[in-house]
Amino acid sequence: MNTLEIPSKNLLVNVPSTFDEMTAAQREYVLRQTVFYTNAHISKETWLINCFFALANIKRTAKTRFLEKLYGPAWVVEKNCNAIIYAETICADLLAVNNGQLEINYDSAHPPFTKAKPSLWAPAIHAPQSSLSDITFGEFRSAVAEMNDYFSSKDDYHLNRFVACLYRPKRKQLKKHMASDNFDGHTRALFNENKLDHWASIAAKLHPWQKIAVLLWFSSCIQTLKTGEITLPDRTLSLECLFPEPAKASKGDKPKKDPSDAGWQKVLTTIAKEGLFGNVASTDRQNLYTILVHMYDVHQNNLELERKFKPKTK
Repeated sequence: MNTLEIPSKNLLVNVPSTFDEMTAAQREYVLRQTVFYTNAHISKETWLINCFFALANIKRTAKTRFLEKLYGPAWVVEKNCNAIIYAETICADLLAVNNGQLEINYDSAHPPFTKAKPSLWAPAIHAPQSSLSDITFGEFRSAVAEMNDYFSSKDDYHLNRFVACLYRPKRKQLKKHMASDNFDGHTRALFNENKLDHWASIAAKLHPWQKIAVLLWFSSCIQTLKTGEITLPDRTLSLECLFPEPAKASKGDKPKKDPSDAGWQKVLTTIAKEGLFGNVASTDRQNLYTILVHMYDVHQNNLELERKFKPKTK
């Protein structure tokens, strides 16, 4: 958090400077404005003013909005020159420059929006939990495959299917499931690849900035898995060894290609052959983190065996 003093109003304001410090509403608004700016839909000054006012909880009155429309953008920029100076400091970490190109530095574990209603007649669709902690291995594999297909083809068909892998309607009879002693914790409709086109037709009605935001978040989560650590009740693990390719975002809406979806399919087949989680379908329904931890343990055991049986040099 940054603490700003506004002498003219005798105010001390705590203003978040990272996406993780923002409320859900602030995060959604600022991310939307930042996508607009990086795609040249609004000016830098407009982006700075909009974000600063939202983060500092400065409300615009009806009179203010009327005057801004009456006198135009140049007058607004002049009127808000002090706010722009503050905003330059506050918003500095929201963007990064990569190879001369602006990109959004969305490094939050939280989804860009928790739910959305794409159209009047469509059901609301809901996000996974932070850090993808409640998605299955099958959801993850399918999301990676659709994202890679989108980057290769630039076809919105794959973009909509990618979003639908993660954002889905609520599970039917959810209260009944939650009351059961065998409740599996899934609140969204259970992932079913055969329903992906139907869910994608709902996701297709989202605003373009929302789809870009989901891409950024998914890429950020994978980058965190690759370079960060996960904390378990009995240990802390670094999973970097499981991710041979980078997943960093580029130009705000084009994360670099993720680990190959074909590679994850091979992982699924290999683990299913072990039989620890059952057949292929059962393994695919396991929590993503359960599979990743298992992969980590197998990797560490293989390294230990290599060390144990490595010929000793004289």
